[in-house]
Amino acid sequence: MGSTEKGISMKCFKNNDGFTMVELIVSMAITAIVITMLAMIISAVVTSSRNASNEATLQKEAQFAINQLAEIIMEAKEITGGSAVAPDKKYLIRGAESRYYAVFLKADEKCLYLMQTSDPVQADGFNPALDEDAKNKYLLAEYVESISIETSPGLATINIKFVLGESSLTGQKNIAMRNR
Repeated sequence: MGSTEKGISMKCFKNNDGFTMVELIVSMAITAIVITMLAMIISAVVTSSRNASNEATLQKEAQFAINQLAEIIMEAKEITGGSAVAPDKKYLIRGAESRYYAVFLKADEKCLYLMQTSDPVQADGFNPALDEDAKNKYLLAEYVESISIETSPGLATINIKFVLGESSLTGQKNIAMRNR
C-alpha cells in the first residue's frame, strides 16, 4: 500500500510543468478587470479633486471681485452702461472726489477689468483690448462669463457669473449707495 500511495502522489507532481493556457487567460482577465477598476477609481478621484479646486478658485474670484465693486459702488454718485461692442460689457461709475471707474467685461477672454482715473473721458474710452498690458494693470477677475449692475434709487445690485471647466458660480450682492 505504501508503494501505491507513493506512486500516486509522485504521479500527481510529475505532470505539473506550469500553468495551462486557460489558467493564464483567466488570471490575465482578472488582472485586467482589477486594473480597469483601479483606473476608474483614480480617474473619479482626480475629477472630483479638479472640480473642488475649480469651485474654490471661482469662490475666491467671486468674493474678491464683488467686494471690490461693492466698495466702489457704495460711494458712487452715478452708474451708467457705457459703450461696448457686444458681447463685451462696460459700466462707468462716477465716484466721490472726482474718481471715475470703468468696469469692462472682455467676453472672449472671460476677464473682468477695473480701471480708475480722474478723467471721465479716459474712463469712457477704456478698452483693455487697446492696452497690451491691461491684464497686469487692470485685471479684476478671471473666469467671468457675464456681469450686470442694476440700479434703482439708492440701491445697486451686482450679478456676476463665473465659469471654470464644468464648475460655475453666480454671485449677487445688493449695495446701498450712500451718495445717490
